[in-house]
Amino acid sequence: MQKLRTTCLLVALLLGVHVLCAQEGYILHTVVKGQGLYSIARLYGVTEAEIIALNPGSDIVIRAGEKLKIPQKQVNKEDSPVSNSEEKEVKTPVLQEATEEVVDGFIHHTVQAGETIYRLTVNYGVTGEEIYQANPILRTESLKAGQVVLIPDKKSTGQRVNESTGQRVNGSTSGQDDSSSSAQTSSSSKGYKIKGAYGNKEKAFDNDGNGDSFWSRIFGKKKKTEGEALPLDPSICEFEHIVLKGETIFGISRTYGITEAELLAANPTITNNKIRRGQVLCIPFKRSASQQDDKSASSEDDRTQPADSLALRPVDRREGGPLQVALILPFMLDENTSTPTADQAKMVEFYEGFLLAIDSLREADVSIELHVYDSGEATRSLRPILEADEMTHMDIIFGPMHPQHVAEASDFARAHSIPLILPFSRGVTQLASNPWMWQVNADQAVIEDEGISHFFELFPKPNVLFFQTKGVTDAFCSHLQRELDRRGMAYSVFPADTTSNVRPFMEACSRDDQADNILMMTTSDKPSLSTMLPTFQLIMRDTAQVADIHLYGYPQYQTYAATHANQFYELDTWYHTAFYTNTTRPDAADLFRKFSRMYGREMAARYPRYGLLGFDIGYWFLNGLAHRGPAPVETVFAGMTTYRCSTIQTGFNFTRVGPTGGYTNTGIYVIHMRSDGEIFKVDFAW
Repeated sequence: MQKLRTTCLLVALLLGVHVLCAQEGYILHTVVKGQGLYSIARLYGVTEAEIIALNPGSDIVIRAGEKLKIPQKQVNKEDSPVSNSEEKEVKTPVLQEATEEVVDGFIHHTVQAGETIYRLTVNYGVTGEEIYQANPILRTESLKAGQVVLIPDKKSTGQRVNESTGQRVNGSTSGQDDSSSSAQTSSSSKGYKIKGAYGNKEKAFDNDGNGDSFWSRIFGKKKKTEGEALPLDPSICEFEHIVLKGETIFGISRTYGITEAELLAANPTITNNKIRRGQVLCIPFKRSASQQDDKSASSEDDRTQPADSLALRPVDRREGGPLQVALILPFMLDENTSTPTADQAKMVEFYEGFLLAIDSLREADVSIELHVYDSGEATRSLRPILEADEMTHMDIIFGPMHPQHVAEASDFARAHSIPLILPFSRGVTQLASNPWMWQVNADQAVIEDEGISHFFELFPKPNVLFFQTKGVTDAFCSHLQRELDRRGMAYSVFPADTTSNVRPFMEACSRDDQADNILMMTTSDKPSLSTMLPTFQLIMRDTAQVADIHLYGYPQYQTYAATHANQFYELDTWYHTAFYTNTTRPDAADLFRKFSRMYGREMAARYPRYGLLGFDIGYWFLNGLAHRGPAPVETVFAGMTTYRCSTIQTGFNFTRVGPTGGYTNTGIYVIHMRSDGEIFKVDFAW
């Protein structure tokens, strides 16, 4: 790594008003946007505890414009005396040269305006995951100008400590759970904090780049093991719990199946029923069944909701704050597998792409707070997630996947007027009656309808030659034949037989200059297509007497292009698809580079690519929501049927399902592989 750069640190960001109080021995600092206790403490050379002692409640929240008392470490003799009754305003300090220090294997970097996680990975030659591991708070909060983040120093060895959380990245510390008696995995591992739906488990996806290890660490909750020293009293503490942003005493007690009184009794340091993010709480052992029976049913501390209740709460959104975003996917953290299943790997990659979308939006000054949940198996209920305190404050929810989960989430979203985005689900029955639902993955019938419509827009006077394979006819092909019949347009059907002479095929072609001759297989099957392609080439090469000839195919053709590209170009091939990526486009190439740099591996070659799907869905919806202005969220989303935003892989064009229903995506592309070797994507939504 290059020598550490020397940067200019603007003390107090040149915006704070400082007042020296000689009698009290403190300086008044006006908080500016983006500052936190850690950065302010570092600015004045004091500790956070010293600031909190003078400013009770500042450990919970501080706001821009608020004045904080900062302990005065030393007053220079040159300063003029101040009377007991008056305050003297101190001039704003001038720029100082501040060298980025390396402490315990970490570079302490002060964030500059406009910097993003990706930019830091480029500047320091590290991966995004290494930065996230050193600074867990960045998974849910945006980078802020003036904030100090820890960057792993590649040249350093030994244990690395996150000073903002007390977490020792290699090894353990009394201030943070390490979830095992062994050291943490290497810095190349990936750790995504995901809240489990059951028992508030939080696990981390651990991937060394080859998928050799999986879900290896548990965060935020630790089972007491024999002979293991806990920072809290092991005789009463079954678990340690690290308080996350937005958590409450009520929510934590419900998560662990205890009462608020039991939680408070086990944590006498809690005052005024207030807890702060990063605080370590003792979760006491549950009382026995007999003890539970003795508990008064009318106890004010027992606020458990009825089993059949969704515990719906009034909407209380935080105006002017970051977008509150929930992502609920079946990561299946409870599966005892050492390597990810195919479905688990897809969900993780979708999540990774979603995080890249958030990073791109943060670069555009969009503030987002992300909450990620594991919905678990299809047979489980989503109630433990939906009843979480923070859920009613969400601005938007992405997921879930399984039909039972979709039904539960649909009821919740409608009751709380929160847009519910379904990335994968099809055939959603609730869509017809829930105006808050947005189905990204359209039903097959919708895709067929759109494909047929676009087919006749492109070829208003088609002469179609269908080639039948063993009586098999694809649903889209059958739909197209019915529409040709309805429009009174003739077509021909031939057996997919390469032993036949091509003359009958040539004779069936139209000579009309206004017509288009369309060659089409009745099935998307690759072996059948491969067999017929040489015959199609013979027809194409003898075009002296006939009109234009084209091959029209199916969405699967983009996966066949790797082996049949030259033939597709020669046959002037067209096909429709809901997903398409031109990897040579600058924005696509840039996203692939970012993915590789952030996660230390390449995106899996699937159709569709789940990393791109996560990016497109996250960016399209959050970008639209972020620029809503003062309009109510329901007004914004109703207007998103005409909202347009460039995407990498996924087509978006939403249509409402009836006057009281939700929205389904009708956006598909038509891809044209021209005979001159060029590829064009026709997007009918623009």
